[in-house]
Amino acid sequence: MPEQKGIIAGQPNPHRKGPRSPIEEYQRDGVEPRWDSTLIRKRAQQEFGLIRIKQAPSGEAPLEIREKWIGVFMLCEPEPDETGVLVLQDRALFSLGCYAPEAAAWWKVQGYPKPGEYFHFGFSEVLIIRGLSLFAKIRHVPEEARVT
Repeated sequence: MPEQKGIIAGQPNPHRKGPRSPIEEYQRDGVEPRWDSTLIRKRAQQEFGLIRIKQAPSGEAPLEIREKWIGVFMLCEPEPDETGVLVLQDRALFSLGCYAPEAAAWWKVQGYPKPGEYFHFGFSEVLIIRGLSLFAKIRHVPEEARVT
């Protein structure tokens, strides 16, 4: 059997100099790996989209509470639906709490976050920063608008 040359999937690249990841960096320095913002940020960039709320979202909450969402950055699900993006309620309220703790407290008094449930933000209410296709907005075309 001939000897394989090149890089094998899952194996370190012998030609790469220096550490390949933050964990390898810790191991090189003899430090126990730990979860830090670099690892969390890298993972979040791969698995989630990033949005910023640009106008008060629609909903039944009082206007002064809904306006507190404006300017909040948060991670959202990578696949939007036809009308907007989904954000896990606990993730959304954590982000809101960083900007407006009193608004996040209002939501908690109302019984949120509900485990595994999402808040929906319409495309007109958010600015897509990263991780979502800009074509997601136009992927749902109403039947009457289709060209035949």
